[in-house]
Amino acid sequence: MLRARQAALQGVDDQVDSFTLDVLGRRGGRQRETVSTSLLPDAADGLTDVPSLVASPAAVARASDVIMVRHR
Repeated sequence: MLRARQAALQGVDDQVDSFTLDVLGRRGGRQRETVSTSLLPDAADGLTDVPSLVASPAAVARASDVIMVRHR
């Protein structure tokens, strides 16, 4: 997730899309803005209750939940 966050900060859309597809199991281009925004430091506050922002199952599930709520 840290690489995806860095990609979002740098505007590297293809890496954000890859994260969205490979880690979250969702199509990247369609949800790029939501995922990118959710990964930015201020928006990622909802993810900080996960013990580590590595791609652990708990972190991925939490990130997916937060992103999908914001996508609605």
